[in-house]
Amino acid sequence: MSISSSEKIFIDPREEITFIVERLLKAEKDRVILVVPQNSLLLSSLVSIDILFRKLVRTKKLAIIVTEDEYGKSIASKAGFVVVDKVSQITNEQWNLGNNRKISIKEILDERKKALLANISGESHDIEELPEIPGTEDIEEYQVTEQEMDEVVTKSVGLPYEEVLEKKEEILDEVEDAVELVNNQTDVIEESPVVPEVPTAEDLEKQELESSLKKYAKPRREVKEVELDGIKLVSGGDIKSYIDSKESAKMADSNNSFTQMTDINIDRKIKKVGSSSFTGKDFTKKVTDKGGLGALFSRFSLKRRNPDFRDENDFIKKKNRKKILITTFVLFILLFAVGGYVLAFQVSTVDITLTLRAQDVSTSATVLLSTSAEELSLESPITIPAKEYSIPADNLSISKTGTADGNSKRGAKAKGVVTIYNLTAESVTLGAGTKFKNVTNGLIYVSTTEVVLDPATVSSNIKTPSTKDNVALEAENFGPQFNIEVSDKTRFSIESYSTEEEMSATAFQSFQGGTEEAFTSVSQENYDKLKETIVPDLKKQGLDRLKSLTESGYQLIEGTVTYDETKTPESLPKVGEEAKDKTFNLTVQIGIKGLAVKTSDLTEAVSAVLKNNAQNTNGGNLQIDDIMNPQIDKVEKNGDDYVVTVSSKGSVKTQITPEQMKKDISGLTIQQANDYFRLIDYIQDYRVNFNPGFVPDSIKRVPSDTSRINIKTK
Repeated sequence: MSISSSEKIFIDPREEITFIVERLLKAEKDRVILVVPQNSLLLSSLVSIDILFRKLVRTKKLAIIVTEDEYGKSIASKAGFVVVDKVSQITNEQWNLGNNRKISIKEILDERKKALLANISGESHDIEELPEIPGTEDIEEYQVTEQEMDEVVTKSVGLPYEEVLEKKEEILDEVEDAVELVNNQTDVIEESPVVPEVPTAEDLEKQELESSLKKYAKPRREVKEVELDGIKLVSGGDIKSYIDSKESAKMADSNNSFTQMTDINIDRKIKKVGSSSFTGKDFTKKVTDKGGLGALFSRFSLKRRNPDFRDENDFIKKKNRKKILITTFVLFILLFAVGGYVLAFQVSTVDITLTLRAQDVSTSATVLLSTSAEELSLESPITIPAKEYSIPADNLSISKTGTADGNSKRGAKAKGVVTIYNLTAESVTLGAGTKFKNVTNGLIYVSTTEVVLDPATVSSNIKTPSTKDNVALEAENFGPQFNIEVSDKTRFSIESYSTEEEMSATAFQSFQGGTEEAFTSVSQENYDKLKETIVPDLKKQGLDRLKSLTESGYQLIEGTVTYDETKTPESLPKVGEEAKDKTFNLTVQIGIKGLAVKTSDLTEAVSAVLKNNAQNTNGGNLQIDDIMNPQIDKVEKNGDDYVVTVSSKGSVKTQITPEQMKKDISGLTIQQANDYFRLIDYIQDYRVNFNPGFVPDSIKRVPSDTSRINIKTK
């Protein structure tokens, strides 16, 4: 059978044996696992664990104890239980072992019960040899009285002793358990008539008393008589049996008054003691040789008095002892009450811890950051002194190498000469660089020198143009397309002049020397692309360096940071130049500057605005509890200064008045003080501790002296 088919019962460390027995008997399953913690009351008493096992034996259930308590393992095993450290260690073999132990011990108990019943019914007057219970050989012997035995019986059943007496079979079982717990000691029980089915409490009490006195009975000494000067002394034997003897009659004849006094004393002894006698008892142990305080303290000794000795003054001594005990108890109660009063009302203190409820709020403020301000001003407008930090462009640069993939061309320009014709009636000067356009292919050529032309002449209504030969021209750009093979009709127009009516040019020789060569150069695109990758990194580097320059306790306002990018980046080779290895290097330099303020000034400014807004909304009894890091939402330049919008989230708590609270709760009970704080809505949690703590709750009160009341807030 697996563990799942069993029922677990978890034992509380302080649970009494009566409740454990009840839970065991009410278990729904026949296999029960008792999980017992260390230092449990059950495992601290051999009596309790033995009673539990006896109850288990009378049922159909099996039980295994799971515990790590070493002492508990020892006494539980001796009682008959199977004990393991963990639930996982329980197997079918463990259940079989527990069942075998239960069967064997049950047989032994049945045999003992039969033997005891036989002795009670008169079948035997001798002490029978009862079998030993396995595992109890090493248990230390101890003594108990009949009263203690009755208490064990009552505790094991969980019912008052008077109710137990009403059930014969239950009484016999409980007496059997008590006898086993006192070292398996059995006494010779006198023959008695068959008890009725339901004996009365008086009969059982008398029977138990006779049984108790019976075990102390000893053989009587022989009577010795000694006559001294006419006085006969009798020693030994039973005084009661001597009353009716011949010697007693003689003593009555010789001295009647003495006989009467003796009869009175003897009758009182017999009435008090019953069938027992003082013969063979040691009277010296009943007399103390101490006086004074020793004699007084001996009255309160916890040592049990010998039940076999009962002198004639025992009643008076008990009465006096009872008075002393009552007086002592009353004095103790008075001292306890006085001490409790002093502790509860004169020297007591109360510590109160309050957790206030926080209200989450948020706010924003517009502040002025000024480099000319010397200290924080919370007046409108709120002004915070700022400090400028900067790094010049010469100290902040990054160089990177880029790839050049520009397609460029280079070569020589074609050159040649032309003849210029001036048809105007005015002299014309053409400066160097004047453009000449080839009428045939539209290519542009420029003059390399200045040319002065005379005006045209008119004769017989015929206009004869003035000319200028061998005017040098060269192609506007390089390339072989500017080379011209001259023909009779190779003509050029001149910039800003009409070819037919004002001025023209004609080439009579070929234009030659124009060449072209392609190469890889640094293009403008290459330049711009590499610059775009350098500038963000350079700005980040500059910002980090600027922050590192900021003093401790200051916060750099990034919105005030500006960059100086006026310095032209340097490219090597330059744009358009040949990149022989198809790479080029670009160096970018920028400057940076910004403003920083004290973090405490920024927080104080936001806190002031937050407090002002909260008090306007909720009244003037709030206090700032916490401010999160202020966030800069907006920065605007205002001349040399900046206007900054700051926002933050925080919490506020209601400001308490401890002195007023102390007055309100002084003199109240602890429960009333708890109710007082519970009804205040802005108090989230509270704890009221009364010192000293061992004072009963029923008399705990808050001191009327407020100096003994301490209030702390969280």
